[in-house]
Amino acid sequence: LSEAGARIAREVADEFTASTGQQRWVLGSMGPGTKLPTLGHISYGQIRDAYQINAEGLITGGADALLVETT
Repeated sequence: LSEAGARIAREVADEFTASTGQQRWVLGSMGPGTKLPTLGHISYGQIRDAYQINAEGLITGGADALLVETT
């Protein structure tokens, strides 16, 4: 889902840039999560792995930068 969303945003941003000459950036947002490792809802390894998959999808889809929200 992250890759598909970033790809759609990248296509729209590139179309806008081509038609107006104004550069547009695609920012991929990650989080916030609803599970907290400090409260035992999820392990640190699981949340790390989920963020890794999310980040890789956003980058592959064409995001220029990643925004990490609070958890």
